[in-house]
Amino acid sequence: INVNLPENEEITLAIFNTMGQQVALVKNGKAENGTFNVSLANQANGIYYVKMNVQDKIVTKKIILNK
Repeated sequence: INVNLPENEEITLAIFNTMGQQVALVKNGKAENGTFNVSLANQANGIYYVKMNVQDKIVTKKIILNK
């Protein structure tokens, strides 16, 4: 997963499974502008949700992992 921030932001980025359990907390705090990668290599195949809070907005994306 690639995340692109146009400017320095205070963000929370976490990954959840289909049961709503948080399986990874990627970032919680200040993040510099630019692109950074999030790896799901250590997770089992299945459906995951990536949730990002930035600038008082919540963005959620569904990911299907099939290695």
